[in-house]
Amino acid sequence: MEYIRIWDSYKRTTYMTVTGMITQIKPLYGYSENECSQLVVVEDETGGITKFFVTHATYIADATTMYEGMQAHFVYNADLPTPLIYPPQLTAVAVVSTVIATFVKAAYFNHQLISTDNTLKLNMNEGVAVVTSNNQNYYGSPAGRYLLVMYENMTKSIPAQTTPDRIVVMCEW
Repeated sequence: MEYIRIWDSYKRTTYMTVTGMITQIKPLYGYSENECSQLVVVEDETGGITKFFVTHATYIADATTMYEGMQAHFVYNADLPTPLIYPPQLTAVAVVSTVIATFVKAAYFNHQLISTDNTLKLNMNEGVAVVTSNNQNYYGSPAGRYLLVMYENMTKSIPAQTTPDRIVVMCEW
């Protein structure tokens, strides 16, 4: 029994999502050694502004080209230190267009496919696409891994339940 308590207390990375409209995209020439990086300004539905660094390591669902006016979900690692400035400047680990998915959840899902924050349970069926971050079929079980889950509907239970449209197994997280 003690083993379970130790395992349950293990700290998992926390991912958060900001959903909003891209209002500006700027290359980071002169700010970064990697000229593949961009600074993307996002305005959420309440008018809040967040700046995201989108780098070569950022997962972009379906390799979608970002543009001003695009609605998207920006996922970031909430455990990383963040400068106390406004607007906040965060590094995006994933970007998913709202055309691809209405809802996005990035988290560690246990062996029962429940997220570590106990807010979402995945119900699997044969129609759920499970892929790697380079869009190759994933043949293992998604349980016990960090997942980027894209879905349209969920129940109002605790945890909410969904049959996802697509799961991206994020092996490098």
